[in-house]
Amino acid sequence: MSELRLEGLPSFLKSADKLQLAGNFKYLVSIVGYSPEPPIMFIKALRQDNNLKKVLFISTSQSRTKVDIIVNETSLKPSEFDIWDIKSKTDVPKIYEKIKEFARKFPHKEILIDATAGTKPMTAAAVMAGAILNLKVAYADYAKYDQERRRPVPESQF
Repeated sequence: MSELRLEGLPSFLKSADKLQLAGNFKYLVSIVGYSPEPPIMFIKALRQDNNLKKVLFISTSQSRTKVDIIVNETSLKPSEFDIWDIKSKTDVPKIYEKIKEFARKFPHKEILIDATAGTKPMTAAAVMAGAILNLKVAYADYAKYDQERRRPVPESQF
């Protein structure tokens, strides 16, 4: 397992300076919810060795603005990402089909699915796609959660 260090992160990810990823991932599928931190963390980690080539963001109309924040914070170029806005965050089969379509384009061993954010059905679809398509799935967890702000406490993500 290689250890990737994250440098130059925004202050809310300051303590999440290490992300353990086993593999040489060049393509990322990221479920986007109301918190931009997990996708930012994964993108920065995968860019450490200049490996990241393409990101597929799956978002809803409510989380679409977070994609702009993620792109800005990670300096992704337009050619480095695609955005798929889903009409229904509970449409598991459509989310699965979109991930399957993305996975057809690239070697499966180079694709990582970030299933951290989004709704429970979106996460379930991402995990299901990973299992069926034999893709690696990752989840950024946290040690403490701020109930009032409804987000992980800074410096507690791992």
